[in-house]
Amino acid sequence: MGTIHNQLPVTTDITSFQTDPLEKIWKGSFTFIQGADPQFGLIDDYILKKPVPNWDQEIILSREAIKRINEMQPKPRFYVICGDMLHAYPYPGKN
Repeated sequence: MGTIHNQLPVTTDITSFQTDPLEKIWKGSFTFIQGADPQFGLIDDYILKKPVPNWDQEIILSREAIKRINEMQPKPRFYVICGDMLHAYPYPGKN
């Protein structure tokens, strides 16, 4: 039960916390990341004033954030995003 997270196998199963006995009771310290307001479409709409905003810049920034989070030591136990996910839809007439 006191196994250090960095020694656990990496999994893409986000439900493992429900079934993995090592995840049932956590003992020890851990880190996590809280991201806020990615607001996809904000750069094109608000900053660049494009008539039809897209999410290209926010996708690049999100991928870079994930890359950096994955490189952290110790690895965070989880990453939660709070706040506004979208600012503008990438399609005309959908705002």
